[in-house]
Amino acid sequence: DQPSSVDARDIDGDGRPDLAVACENTASPSGFVSVFRNTMAFTGTSIAQFNIEGFEGDALIDSDDSSVIFEVPVNTDLSSMTAYFQLSNGAEAEVDGVVQESGITENDFSTPLTYFVLAEDGVTFKEWTVIVRYENHLARYLLEGDALDDSGNGNDGAVQGPVNATDRFGSEINAFSFD
Repeated sequence: DQPSSVDARDIDGDGRPDLAVACENTASPSGFVSVFRNTMAFTGTSIAQFNIEGFEGDALIDSDDSSVIFEVPVNTDLSSMTAYFQLSNGAEAEVDGVVQESGITENDFSTPLTYFVLAEDGVTFKEWTVIVRYENHLARYLLEGDALDDSGNGNDGAVQGPVNATDRFGSEINAFSFD
């Protein structure tokens, strides 16, 4: 018997195309159909979608650079946020050895995080840098005795000339004196 048609589609609902082969059977007028289940594991390691709970907008996802940037309003607390994400079929992500569950796992996004995305095959992986930063800011300096950029954009400065001074609330590290 020779195959009369071949169709590749997801028959069992697992996200993989299965192969259905219909053959004409000369012994039976109805013929028969054989379905071959695809057991090949996916090797994709992409982050296809990413956002933060409670915020609208699309992340800037750069597959070539393995980076994700998501912007939130200024003064948003970045220390305890839940990400919603979509990975390649069958892939899973970890941050510092903790398996990430979309919409469940909380992370501190005040510094860039490395998402380790492991493909379904258990071998192929990709490390992604995920940055949550304040929107519309080139830099944000908290005046905490240094010139470190708190915006997530990496525009750190160096204090040259001014010295720390006591502010109106008595703190000795939140103000500079220019003499």
